[in-house]
Amino acid sequence: MTRVLYIDDEPSLLTLTQLYLKEEADLDVEIATSAEDGLDLLKKSVYDAIISDYDMPDLDGIDFLKMVRAYDLTIPFIIFTGKGREEVAIEALNNGADFYIQKGGDPRTIFTELANAISHLVRRRQAERHALQIEEHLVAFLNALPDIAYIKGPDLRYLLINTAYQKYLGLSSAQDAVGRTDEELLPPSFALQSRSSDETILTRKEPIFVQDNFNGKTYQIQKFPLSFPSGTIGIGGIIREISDHNPG
Repeated sequence: MTRVLYIDDEPSLLTLTQLYLKEEADLDVEIATSAEDGLDLLKKSVYDAIISDYDMPDLDGIDFLKMVRAYDLTIPFIIFTGKGREEVAIEALNNGADFYIQKGGDPRTIFTELANAISHLVRRRQAERHALQIEEHLVAFLNALPDIAYIKGPDLRYLLINTAYQKYLGLSSAQDAVGRTDEELLPPSFALQSRSSDETILTRKEPIFVQDNFNGKTYQIQKFPLSFPSGTIGIGGIIREISDHNPG
């Protein structure tokens, strides 16, 4: 069940919102009447989203938001502001809020909007976490390979290189290759050959397997098209030195 922390100094609104979100949206809502109490709860428990009133004594919703963001950069945060306080909403978004909802009007409409916003933001956060986890697994796999491995985007700029390629290029970090091209990282003749084969792959959308010599060493090069979720085509590559297997 999705757990939500809701802070508001209006006890009646706290209770009504808690009951509605529980009964209509199956959300587990914990409530607090001040930002200070909300911070205490946040440090003791794990929540999937936060709703906060703006106009509260001692710490207002923006101050609370700033403190939350110093503690957790990714938890979805919805600011609850009074009607006609658009400047508050803008300030909240500028300080890291994910959404804002104005008080006033039909309570059922507002509660439904709150439930929908929470559902959307929680799903988005889960998707972002999942994508990050997949990327971490991919990086761990590529770095475990003894061979050079990399991924390029449709513009032939590097998106990812493994540790073996980083060492080969003499870079202090694999991130130093991100966004750069072969022309920026490799000797001119090698870069020219690489771009030519890359362009062939993008045109034919077929893998290429070649063997090449460079600096007295023999390499087996495998390149293949990668279909990205965006519908574009990138390139994956694996380069293995096979000099020891070709003594003659």
